[in-house]
Amino acid sequence: SSGINAEWPFRPGIWEILYDHTYFNQTLTAENLTKLKSAWNMLDHFVGTPITENIIAHFKVYHPMPAEEEDEETEEGDCECSHSIWDILNDQTYSNQTLTTEKLTELKAAWNMLDHFVGTPITENIIAHFKTYHPMPAAEEDDSS
Repeated sequence: SSGINAEWPFRPGIWEILYDHTYFNQTLTAENLTKLKSAWNMLDHFVGTPITENIIAHFKVYHPMPAEEEDEETEEGDCECSHSIWDILNDQTYSNQTLTTEKLTELKAAWNMLDHFVGTPITENIIAHFKTYHPMPAAEEDDSS
């Protein structure tokens, strides 16, 4: 299969992680949301540093989010897609850009919106809502006037 959101017209963003089997069509738990939110705290030490491919690769390998599961179920899964909370760092807003306190605060704050969805299954419609009305990173506005 070509993936759940292969035809999605928007560029990938922070909400792509919700397509991972850990969250998609699963009830969002307070524990899973806390893990997602706290992952961004690891970037505190990188404020003022350019986000390079090496940094992104480090986080994907040594700090996978969602964490790699060690059970038979995930190994048998036929989903060839992989989603990582760190994928957002490949976006032009972050990749090879200096991580600022403002950008990091924005990333952390985005997850607070999901607080209202604890106990709710994460469906295509919920993800579509966040991608449409709360895109992360937000579309750049042209301030050149």
